[in-house]
Amino acid sequence: MMKSMIVAVVATVAATAASAGGYIAPVKTVEPVVAVAEAPAFSWSGAYAGVSVGKTGAALDFSDVNVSDFDENETSYGVFGGYRHQFDNKFVVGGEVNYAKTGDFVDAVDTETYGVELQAGYAFDRVLPYVAVGKGKIFGEEATSWGVGVDYAATKNVIVGVKYTRSDLGEFDSSNLGKFEAESDTVALRVGYKF
Repeated sequence: MMKSMIVAVVATVAATAASAGGYIAPVKTVEPVVAVAEAPAFSWSGAYAGVSVGKTGAALDFSDVNVSDFDENETSYGVFGGYRHQFDNKFVVGGEVNYAKTGDFVDAVDTETYGVELQAGYAFDRVLPYVAVGKGKIFGEEATSWGVGVDYAATKNVIVGVKYTRSDLGEFDSSNLGKFEAESDTVALRVGYKF
């Protein structure tokens, strides 16, 4: 009798489990993984153009006559344009042409400067320090120049920076002034647009 009761209970439990769909294991809830894409690093590759304003100092150093050395500073305004390429290792190279006009140093004579230069720098994302070497014309005379600068990409297109340029016109031999060396220094603030 007892045996038949046990069999009946087991049969009832089995029938109940079968009608309920059997044993269901608890489901573990998994939180969805949302991937957040990082913004791509800024690239300095591309053409650019802009304007500059700064101070230019011109110096004439006389060596063999009793003439006071000349050293004056005037405001300069300019335009520039160029192209840069950034490599995967963050090194940046490029070329630039520039033109600037400086106020009257002597007898209301404006100084026009034309230049072309090569640049090399290293990108720290939106900050680009660089060096430059080039050739140009000042007072219609050929000059060698070198400079250093730092550019900052305020947006993907707007670039602001500061640049120092030293230009050496070399030595001149004048019939009335004797020998003298001419050089200029320019510190300029620059605003450009990167295309």
